[in-house]
Amino acid sequence: MKTKLTLLSSALIVSLASTTAYAKEALQFKDVFSFKSAKNTTLSDDGKVLSLSATPYRGNATGQVYSLSSNTLISEVERGTKPHINKASNWVAFTQVPTLLEKETTKKKIPLKTTWYS
Repeated sequence: MKTKLTLLSSALIVSLASTTAYAKEALQFKDVFSFKSAKNTTLSDDGKVLSLSATPYRGNATGQVYSLSSNTLISEVERGTKPHINKASNWVAFTQVPTLLEKETTKKKIPLKTTWYS
């Protein structure tokens, strides 16, 4: 698992380095907030499908599914986390979480207190 994450992180760093070398504008501090990290990477049993959760520093994650045989993005799922690929690599399931705004604005439930009388 760490090997997959290390390879993916290395590829991300190389791609960022190559695109910033040809960029017209210098990298700004605000640009750092648009970077996304790959979490919960999952590789199919046959090695043809890669799924991950692209998570920004602050904001909503995006579930992504890649075909490694054609090196293309197959699908994206808003707020998709914890991907699971079936054995035949026919489908990928994601857990869809509430938006960051919903998480921060929803009131916390107050646990019920049990009072014992004797």
